[in-house]
Amino acid sequence: MNKLISIIIPCYNQARFLPDAINSLITQTYTNWECIIVNDGSTDITREVSLNFSHHDSRIFYIEQHNQGLSAARNTGLKRASGDYIQFLDSDDVILKDKLSTQLAGMKNQDGLSVSICRYYFGTHDDIYKRANKDFDTHTNFNLDRPLQELISRWEGTLSIPVHCFLFDAKIFSNYDIKFNTMLKNHEDWCCWLDIFMLQPTVYFVDSTLAAYRINDGSMSQDISSMHLGYLKAIQLSKLKFKDNPELTSLLNTKQNSVKHNLKQHKKFISFQKRKNSDILKAYRRHTPWPIQKLLTKLFSRIVG
Repeated sequence: MNKLISIIIPCYNQARFLPDAINSLITQTYTNWECIIVNDGSTDITREVSLNFSHHDSRIFYIEQHNQGLSAARNTGLKRASGDYIQFLDSDDVILKDKLSTQLAGMKNQDGLSVSICRYYFGTHDDIYKRANKDFDTHTNFNLDRPLQELISRWEGTLSIPVHCFLFDAKIFSNYDIKFNTMLKNHEDWCCWLDIFMLQPTVYFVDSTLAAYRINDGSMSQDISSMHLGYLKAIQLSKLKFKDNPELTSLLNTKQNSVKHNLKQHKKFISFQKRKNSDILKAYRRHTPWPIQKLLTKLFSRIVG
């Protein structure tokens, strides 16, 4: 019997891009899935777009709630999910047509908990299927024998994995009450991954590009200062969680100091940027992925001291 995959799409005012996300599911070579769209209080036409798809495809379900944030929307989707596996997909991103079938092939005969990870690429703002920054390494592979250490020490440095690169065994969430932390405005995914890898699941790395991440001018991840502050809050919560593990606590302290330094240097960088033409700054933020912006910030900090 084919395993059911539950795909959770939280959406807040992303009606423009939502059809791309949903159509990337409809074209999947693996067809036994359900899609749960969670409208998190959108004020655009997210409702109309979602209902149009659900009326034409019985696998697509629509949930509406007052605006509570990304974590709460994903948690709502998890409550509704009935599949054997969980796929998260943000409303402005897409997965490629063989993603579900390829990742499921490595997981379906696993008795214990399992997680699969694939590669991804950056797509342009207006056409996600058009690659941007083709020479930029998206860094999704890591030491599968030490996932917690890798996630703490390398995250957003030499390791960056968007939520839709994963495919999860649903038992991780249903049997262990794993959720996204609604106290966090960002880096909720990183905290969730730490919780998951504490369970020591079997991890499969698929060395294929099966997901696309849109460079979105209006996305939360473009606001680097807010991202740094959110990261610091996530690190602090994680330090409480791992307080009895000296190795992980040490790694978290190192990461915390690094993020504080980057935040300080970024403020200097922004001060410098404000003296530049505003149109150039807008284009820079729109077309330059956040990891590259971070790299440029570090390079600039070396120049200004």
